[in-house]
Amino acid sequence: MKAVDLDREWMFRRGSLDSLTMLENTPGIPVNLPHDGMIGTPVSADAPAGVDMGYFSGGLSNYTKFVLFPKEWENECVGLLFDGAMMNATVEINGSKAALCHNGYAPFYCDLTDCVTFGEENRITVNVNTSMQPNSRWYTGSGLYRGVKLLHGPRVHIIPDGIYAYTKEISDHYAFLETLVEVKNAGLGNRLAEVTVSLFREGTDILVAETKRVIQVCP
Repeated sequence: MKAVDLDREWMFRRGSLDSLTMLENTPGIPVNLPHDGMIGTPVSADAPAGVDMGYFSGGLSNYTKFVLFPKEWENECVGLLFDGAMMNATVEINGSKAALCHNGYAPFYCDLTDCVTFGEENRITVNVNTSMQPNSRWYTGSGLYRGVKLLHGPRVHIIPDGIYAYTKEISDHYAFLETLVEVKNAGLGNRLAEVTVSLFREGTDILVAETKRVIQVCP
């Protein structure tokens, strides 16, 4: 799938945001990612996590961004890849919940294919909640502290982070490499897909090995 960087020009607010909230009444402040939403909040000597969290207490905050999904993507899959959101992140598109991720450290993918209106701007809202303290032995920060990418591609595609390769066996004269590729079919019917795995010499375009497989992918 092709990736579009979405790190610039988000609107950041304190508190939570839902489909009924009027953005005109809470304009927020423009930020670029990565961003720590905990910096600038009050500190207190009796904060639940104490010195481990820098005497911050955490809380609710949100990020919004309007994104145009081109009409020509209408027959594709689209989604958001979050490298990290601290924590208990809820992703909404035009006020409808699309994903929930409690883990603040793990990247996660949010499929938006059935939620967006193609050919128009769509409102992306990410609410985070770090008020459950203490939750760590160190300062975690809050919010979208890593990048966000918009992914789009054919209905039959390799899922994000769907390639895993490792050395199964090695000796003085040879090595066996095994590659696992997870292919998804988001269409309505069975499809044939050709998967090609190529190995190049590092730093060059010299092809060392290549293998191909034709597989049937069910919806």
